[in-house]
Amino acid sequence: MLKEIDVIDGRDLHTNIKSVPRKPGVYAWYPRLSLDETSAVAFRTSMSIQLDAGGTLPKLRGHIGQYAADLTPGTTTLTSKKSAISHQVAASSTHRPRFAYAFLATSIFQPPLYVGKANNLRTRIRSHRDGRSDFSQEMIARNLMPNELVVAYVVLEKLPPKCNELLEYVLTAISAPPFVKRKG
Repeated sequence: MLKEIDVIDGRDLHTNIKSVPRKPGVYAWYPRLSLDETSAVAFRTSMSIQLDAGGTLPKLRGHIGQYAADLTPGTTTLTSKKSAISHQVAASSTHRPRFAYAFLATSIFQPPLYVGKANNLRTRIRSHRDGRSDFSQEMIARNLMPNELVVAYVVLEKLPPKCNELLEYVLTAISAPPFVKRKG
């Protein structure tokens, strides 16, 4: 049975590209949330890096939906209670990989960096993966493509033609992805 929605870790796009259907749909790219589970120190260090949004997120100036914005990402630190939990998870060789996987899976809980439409999802996602699109060139310039991203897609083959254009437009208007140059 063909999946109608899926999420693929950018590290797996070279081996899993054939699982992406050659169908119309909409897709979105997200920053890949990852933690180094090899040791307690590496785990805590990688969590600190993830909390430093200024190192990975773009500055946003302009309009977000109906709002004018001038936003600069900052750094978040863990509270003492959350730090204690982090140390507990980091100290366990069983808990580190489980938490790291849960963290990766929540990548799609973030606002997308980019939303796009495609008549052939596999071909379009492959062009981004291989650096043959404006979006992928912008990500490569920021050392984020494709290994540090996650892509999610929805197949729209059971809807009337051009529904992918409508859905892309609505998602872009709602989520204001910073690397979309035009809506729809």
